[in-house]
Amino acid sequence: MPPATPSPPSSAQATTGGIVSVCRDAVYFVPSNRGPVCGSGLRSPSGTACPRKGDVSFASCTPTLKSHKNGKCVAPEDASCVVILGTTWGCVFPSAGCLSITAPTPSPTPTDDDSS
Repeated sequence: MPPATPSPPSSAQATTGGIVSVCRDAVYFVPSNRGPVCGSGLRSPSGTACPRKGDVSFASCTPTLKSHKNGKCVAPEDASCVVILGTTWGCVFPSAGCLSITAPTPSPTPTDDDSS
């Protein structure tokens, strides 16, 4: 198993990986050997690489996040590249999910009984 990536990439490393935000979590660096990072606004993602269990975030880690432990955020499981909304793809920890979107409620339609 490759070691976790605990520190932010240097400018030299930035060409050997990508930075990706996990929905409802922190920002992680994904090494290039995992392929292009997940994300796009198209019908298919530009890449599918997401953080893996044990990866350590380097930005946007706050104590309110589920992955926050002992002052740092550690990926609790492998994130998946999924459709977040519409055609927007992103990384999501399966146990946390992403957006809580409910289907819109249709407007009531007048019926013959409604007319007075």
